[in-house]
Amino acid sequence: MDNPVKRERRRLGLTQNQLALMAGVSTVRVYEVERGSTPKISPRVLQALECAGVDGGRLALEYAAWRELAGLRLRDSVRQGIANG
Repeated sequence: MDNPVKRERRRLGLTQNQLALMAGVSTVRVYEVERGSTPKISPRVLQALECAGVDGGRLALEYAAWRELAGLRLRDSVRQGIANG
């Protein structure tokens, strides 16, 4: 399952750099959001995507669910690794 921010950026045909310029943030900030390093989407990134026609409320909910699922997968992977020695 792709990060919903990354999915929408790609759907809009934007590079990380282009989205960063639109949002007035660094490319690193966009990378961090797409990696899931931030608990919420940067407000400026979210606003830029909303200006491009993305439903910000839906995207924020999808991002939170995506991060939770990624965390659960990581936890399960660690548990399996420990169990397998």
